[in-house]
Amino acid sequence: MFSIIICNYNNEKYLPKCIKSVIDQSFSDWELIFVDDGSTDNSIDVCRRFASQDSRIKLVRKENGGLTSARLAGLDAAEGDYIAFLDSDDWMDKDFLRESYSIIKERAVDIVVFSYSRVFDSIGLLKFRHGVPSSVCGYHSHDSFINKLYVQSLYSFNPAIPVFLWGKCYSKSLLSRAKLHNEGVFMGEDRVWNLDLFLLAESVFISDYHAWCYRYGGVTARLNPGYFSDRKYYYKKASSIAACNSLKDWEPTLAQTMFHFFMRYVEVLILSKTPEQQAKSLITEELMDPTWREIQDVLSKEDRNDSLVSAFVNADIEVLYGLSKSSLAASSLRNKIKSIARRFL
Repeated sequence: MFSIIICNYNNEKYLPKCIKSVIDQSFSDWELIFVDDGSTDNSIDVCRRFASQDSRIKLVRKENGGLTSARLAGLDAAEGDYIAFLDSDDWMDKDFLRESYSIIKERAVDIVVFSYSRVFDSIGLLKFRHGVPSSVCGYHSHDSFINKLYVQSLYSFNPAIPVFLWGKCYSKSLLSRAKLHNEGVFMGEDRVWNLDLFLLAESVFISDYHAWCYRYGGVTARLNPGYFSDRKYYYKKASSIAACNSLKDWEPTLAQTMFHFFMRYVEVLILSKTPEQQAKSLITEELMDPTWREIQDVLSKEDRNDSLVSAFVNADIEVLYGLSKSSLAASSLRNKIKSIARRFL
């Protein structure tokens, strides 16, 4: 049996489509664990309406504690042999469980990874397909995955496979072995858990089947106050795992990822219209942290002809801010042109 865990907080608008995507599965041996994380809207009523029509739906209510605590509550209630995490504003393809079952029946792997589509709700449910490269699809033993794909996926800003918890099936035995707990991370918690899960997995199967629709612009698209502390926690955990397991060529990859995380923060400061001098002061203050000094040191040894990376390495705030602002302006212009073009195509 599969256990599908939906964690929800005040998302009643999208719940019907999300829950219905589970009910409409072409494979019937499943249970849905709906964890409500202290919602104040009508989410509970939406779930109860579906549960009254299908006994496979179970409702778990808890005080608001964040996504990780809700997922842990869902795991405590789950009885399936395999677990899938579904965010409450996303939905799954009707054959997701059937595809998962056919793979697991043949291979009994610990993790099944699927491709997904990113959906932009604000422009009419426009979908962009994110496929897994054919070169990495198929069965991977533990050693094969660790040697070929672990760093390229869990340490990379442009991962070889999706690093989210959703869009996958995990064996319950793997989740138990990993001893998952709340690490106090709110931004990037999926990467943090997957560092452990993929490290411990005895085998992984990667499929190019597009099983998931991820609604872009939800909770994950917003920056939270603990952004930097969460990113630095991921950096320290990934560094520790690499050192303990003698991983190869991980430092430049991880440093590049952290650089991109940092630049996302700079972009948000600009897009949120934070006064320029205040933004530059915040950037300067953050770059004084020893973690960023480590990352700057790694990047300084790389032969990269990139003015933005150079500005970051040298902590040249004026150039860093100016180049980011220019890049965002150019991107905005391109998007406007594309939007106009779509109206006439």
